[in-house]
Amino acid sequence: MVPGTSADGYLYQGDVILEVDSHPLANDGTVLLRPGLRVSNSYLTNGRQLGDTINMTIWRGSARQSISIPLTTRYGSAELVKIPQYDIKPEYVIIAGILFTPLSYNYIATWGDSWFKDGPTNLLKHYFETRQKADEEVVIINGFLSSEMTAGYQDIATDKRVKKINGKNFASFSEFIELVDTALEQNSLLTFEIEAGAILVVSPQQHRIHEQELLQIYGITVPRYSRI
Repeated sequence: MVPGTSADGYLYQGDVILEVDSHPLANDGTVLLRPGLRVSNSYLTNGRQLGDTINMTIWRGSARQSISIPLTTRYGSAELVKIPQYDIKPEYVIIAGILFTPLSYNYIATWGDSWFKDGPTNLLKHYFETRQKADEEVVIINGFLSSEMTAGYQDIATDKRVKKINGKNFASFSEFIELVDTALEQNSLLTFEIEAGAILVVSPQQHRIHEQELLQIYGITVPRYSRI
C-alpha cells in the first residue's frame, strides 16, 4: 500500500479486495453498477469526500475480513509529484545563489500545453511515480542567480534532481532544508550530489557574504519559504 494514503495501515501487500461497499469485485477490478453495466471499482471511491468511510471485504492470509477505511487524505496524496495546486505559494530555498524547490505539476507545466513531451525527461519520469514514504518529495535545482559562486553550474545542474547532501539521503523538502541548515550552523562545506553524477560544492562563508547582495540585486525579499 502506498504510504501516506488513507489506506495506509488498513490495507497491506497481499490483501485481496473482494468487495467495496457491498459491491463484489470481478477479477479485472470492475464492479456491476447495474445489470449490463460494469465499471472500474474506482467509480465507488473517486466520488467520496474527506471524512467518509469506505467499507471493504478482503481476503487476508487465510481468512475473510471486513474493514472500514476513513478517508483522511486528499486525491493525489499518493503521487510523488504534487498534483495541480491553486492559490498556494511554491516552496523554495536559495543557497549561494542556487534555487532549490520540490518538483510539482505546476513546475512541469511551465513547458506549456505539451509539457508531457516537451518537458525534461528526467523530471517527467517522476510524474508517474508513487511515493515510497509518506512525505517523500523530489527536490530539484530550479535555477541560479548569476554570480561568481554559480559560474559554470547552470549547464550541468539546472532542472536536475538533488540526491544527497554531504553524502546523506533525504526524503522530503523539509529534511533537505534541515540538512542544509545543519551544515550552515556547523560552517561545513555543502556538497550537493546531483543526478547524472554532477556535484556542486558551496562554501557557507561565501553564501553568508553574498546572500544579501544577491537577494537585493534580484529583488528577492525572502530567501526561503517552506510550509513545514
